[in-house]
Amino acid sequence: MSPTNAALIAAGLFSANTVLVPPRLPLPSQHWIAQASDTHIPVVLPALSDIQLKNGDSISGKVSAITSQGVTVSLGGNSASIPIADIQKVVFRNDAPTQGGELSLSLRGGKAPTSGSEKVFQGVPVDALQVKDTASGRAEVEMGTVLDKSALRSIKAVTATSPLVVQEIVFSSPAAMTIKARPVARR
Repeated sequence: MSPTNAALIAAGLFSANTVLVPPRLPLPSQHWIAQASDTHIPVVLPALSDIQLKNGDSISGKVSAITSQGVTVSLGGNSASIPIADIQKVVFRNDAPTQGGELSLSLRGGKAPTSGSEKVFQGVPVDALQVKDTASGRAEVEMGTVLDKSALRSIKAVTATSPLVVQEIVFSSPAAMTIKARPVARR
């Protein structure tokens, strides 16, 4: 058993018999979307993720922070930080978050409806993603060093009315990641 898994089992975050039920969490309001700064892109981290480790193991839980030190994951009131060097990627589940109203994700054939093409951001510094509200999954990504002004304006136009839902984060090195996301579908 890897040291990371032993620590997560000791913290009560990981066991072979764990059954996870994703919570229903709200998406951020349009007011929050409009407040992202010029180089920050609003994103939503779905409530439940599968963290795939480089040793082949997988850990499920809610991502509450991503820093250069590691990914903090919580489950059942316990949390632990997994070093970036141990993580291959974080895959966010399509079945959460959900919310009623104009901006929403809902279960349709097991997938959260998103619209538009997948947005792939490569070479994003790990510290560029800041979780603003763990309950709602609201986060921002600083893209000033990743995108030129034209590309940034294009993404800001997409996120003017809805945030991007993060689908996957791949750690290409301890300092950089690739973020894959899609805009939220409108009803």
